[in-house]
Amino acid sequence: MQREQTRAEAEAILNRIKSYWAAQGYEVEGAVFPAGYSERLRSTVYEVSTDLVNGMPRGMCAKAA
Repeated sequence: MQREQTRAEAEAILNRIKSYWAAQGYEVEGAVFPAGYSERLRSTVYEVSTDLVNGMPRGMCAKAA
């Protein structure tokens, strides 16, 4: 289930993803973008998009092949 998140929350998630993979030696690209309006929050909600493939960095996928 996807949770509605503010821009700050989405940016924090993106930073955690990037930091985790940077510590493993991989560079992950990502962005935060608006994903609609939440009546419950009464504001725009945001989503995180990354270049991970099946949860793994692209460079890791190439090394395994």
